[in-house]
Amino acid sequence: MKNEIMKSRFLCGISVVLCFKVNALASAPLGDDRHRDDHGLQRIQHIVFIIKENRTFDNYFGTFPGADGATTGVIHTGEVIPLSRQPDMTHDIGHSFYDAVTAINGGAMNQFDLISEGEDLSGYSQYLEEDIPNYWAYARYFTLADQMFSSLAGPSFPNHLYTVAAQSGGAISNPNLGEIWGCDAQQNTRVQVLNEDGTISLVYPCFDFTTLADRLEEGGISWKYYAPGIGQSGFIWSSLDAIKHPPASTCIGENWTVEQLNALMQGPLWSSTALFLTWDDFGGFYDHVPPPEVDRFGFGPRVPLLIISPYARHGHISHAVYEFSSLLKFVERRFGLAPLGDRDQAANDLLDSFDFERPPLKPLILEPRACANAAIAPTREAEDPD
Repeated sequence: MKNEIMKSRFLCGISVVLCFKVNALASAPLGDDRHRDDHGLQRIQHIVFIIKENRTFDNYFGTFPGADGATTGVIHTGEVIPLSRQPDMTHDIGHSFYDAVTAINGGAMNQFDLISEGEDLSGYSQYLEEDIPNYWAYARYFTLADQMFSSLAGPSFPNHLYTVAAQSGGAISNPNLGEIWGCDAQQNTRVQVLNEDGTISLVYPCFDFTTLADRLEEGGISWKYYAPGIGQSGFIWSSLDAIKHPPASTCIGENWTVEQLNALMQGPLWSSTALFLTWDDFGGFYDHVPPPEVDRFGFGPRVPLLIISPYARHGHISHAVYEFSSLLKFVERRFGLAPLGDRDQAANDLLDSFDFERPPLKPLILEPRACANAAIAPTREAEDPD
């Protein structure tokens, strides 16, 4: 539905929060092998997506113990270079569809220095735990996924459409004009669409296909989308103070996330919530794992995913292959909804990252950092549930 895709457009330029709540529950036949998992899944009454901007797994968690990370990268000459320590703020690096295809180089993952604005090797960089200690605290306490891939090899707009529809309508680029994206964009706005024959069309960025919101509405399940409205600061890029889209401060972006998660964990709904914190595209930063090639659109490079819930596996690293459609698959499984397409039907449903047999995890309340001293991050750790 076009009105839903217009809402999806809002998703493409901000640090998105999407919430789903049980009002009515449809049922679906379950195999015996999944009965136990689905029985526990009924404890989840609220599902939250927070979708941030422009990072790879190696950029944030390349040195995380036990994860599939890297501290070196390969450039186009074949030389192996160390990933440099990334500063809190850095310049934007090309991350278009064509930049991603160039960087991936058929799976060789060795041309991140050939993408636009990447010639200075700024994409071959990463943060350490002391740079983003609160993200690492969540990863140590809850579940970190190290095989989470962006759905499309490219930028924000099409990848955000995958988070609500398991497709992008063929779109592979951001719209070419600024202030408003989507069905209420100015009439001469265009987005690139990759056709089945490999040609490119330029179309108005308003699409008509079924989204998760449609499925939820049909099932009588309430949902909410949180973002600035038209005319408000941050309507497209959140004025870069609630997200971490380079060149914004990573410290400030992390603090925004901590504030949201503290509010959730200190509120009345924590005991029935599953939250997925992820990043929308690779942002031009290096990652060493070749993405699976599932169709002409993707996957794109890995992005971080943190699975935060009282029922998330404690201190776990998931090695299952995920993409943004996996988040949809989780919602569909919980609420008995039909898949939207091939991508979410085939996706892993994230249930391997949950443990409904053990006592629920207690909240992990963290302190926002003083961003002038980014390496200093006092935290108040939750008690170990064991």
